Amino acid sequence: MSRVAIVTGASKDVATSEGIGSIARCLEKSKLELSALVNNAGLIEPIAKVADVSIDQWRRLLEVNVTSVVALTQRLMPALRKNRACVVNVSSEAAGISLHGWSAYCSSKAALNMLTMTMAIEEPGITMLAIGPGTVDTEMHHLIRNSKEGAMNPDDQEMLKQFYLAGKLLRPEVPANAIAKLALRAPKEISGRFYPWDAPEIAEYLE
Repeated sequence: MSRVAIVTGASKDVATSEGIGSIARCLEKSKLELSALVNNAGLIEPIAKVADVSIDQWRRLLEVNVTSVVALTQRLMPALRKNRACVVNVSSEAAGISLHGWSAYCSSKAALNMLTMTMAIEEPGITMLAIGPGTVDTEMHHLIRNSKEGAMNPDDQEMLKQFYLAGKLLRPEVPANAIAKLALRAPKEISGRFYPWDAPEIAEYLE
């Protein structure tokens, strides 16, 4: 029997109660045992200095990057507890550094890492991990490379553009495959921690 199934029909907006409810109902209708949850929804915008940022955009980013993780994990908590499941929160190395124009994103990922640590001690029967996927060739990276002039440090933006031009961005399936394996194999002993997707400490679980 396959250990992975695709549940379709759910709303894409995990930042709303309707979206969370839609996901939960689809899972319940599928009759599948929930052995792992990967919280991957995320926004990069607004990319702007704190002095210039739209508070509405800031609030929206936090709702998607942080609050939705709390809401969906909470809604699915009975099944996660029952199955002693694993929750993987897709974070970022940006959680631990400061980048010009990225105050909203960096703050949200730092909050996500602390949320992961806190949930790990509150729910000892569930394995909680935060994983940084690296620099990936996604729509998010396109938005970063093409953000308006002055929103980012020009050296940082140029470096990311050169990464793209040199073909150094990861294909999405590379970290996604690692995250899927971790979601099914990660031991309880590493719960509550943040790791880059290719960290040596977790390599044995990705083989």
